[in-house]
Amino acid sequence: MALEIVQLPAGPMKNFSYLLIGQDCCCAVDPAMDAGPILQELHKRQRSLTHLFNTHGHHDHVHTNSELLTAYPQARWYAHGAACPQAHHSLKDGEQLQLNGSIMEILHTPGHSSGGVCFYLPQEQALFTGDTLFISRCGRADLADSDVRALFCSLQRLRQLPSPVEIYPGHDYGPEPHASLETELKRNPYLQCDDMESFIELRLGS
Repeated sequence: MALEIVQLPAGPMKNFSYLLIGQDCCCAVDPAMDAGPILQELHKRQRSLTHLFNTHGHHDHVHTNSELLTAYPQARWYAHGAACPQAHHSLKDGEQLQLNGSIMEILHTPGHSSGGVCFYLPQEQALFTGDTLFISRCGRADLADSDVRALFCSLQRLRQLPSPVEIYPGHDYGPEPHASLETELKRNPYLQCDDMESFIELRLGS
């Protein structure tokens, strides 16, 4: 049975948080700086949190982790070791997790940060991209832990996924809250860069 995807605006920095809801699991992705939307949705559905996933370790994505883990101490916390070394489970590239009969594949996508990951759910045709890829844009590559060349390679990897996959980003920066990869390949200038140097010029020069 496919997971239900609930997209939730969260916090003052136009973040998105997510809930992935199945019969035997209820997973939060990037609770951001306001856990209220997730807590309210769980309360409304009379559900308990079972998993907490972070796409990366930046403050605006992990700030309320502790609030959720305190409210639901049975929940398990998953993140890449370079992002959140204190997580219960350190995610690895290519790892596959079983969630309610669905598979979540872990894609290590460094560039915006060294511990950045995307979560790919083939059955749901969904991709949770954090700050690696936004709708019509991509993540910054000028931060202390950023690597613009790694970001180019990560985006090239995402380009190879099936075009119907729906992109669910970490921030509401685009013309709509989510969109298909097919749509983004037609309009996102960062995905349209075919060579490293043109991407570097576009990303660091804009």
